[in-house]
Amino acid sequence: TMKSKEKKQLLEKTAGELRIDLRKAQDALGVLLLDKVAGKLKNTSSLTNTRKEIAVIQTMMNRKELV
Repeated sequence: TMKSKEKKQLLEKTAGELRIDLRKAQDALGVLLLDKVAGKLKNTSSLTNTRKEIAVIQTMMNRKELV
């Protein structure tokens, strides 16, 4: 899970930087899902953590749109 310091850093980023971070997290989630299906994934909690990271980034993006 993300620490509060990391969340504050996300707030300081521009919308473009957040989109880049979102794309990277989504790509990482795709790789993790493929590894899970192939039976290579040992730490399944990384799936949950990556999903939560994506949700936090999307929340920050929505906050930027409202302001």
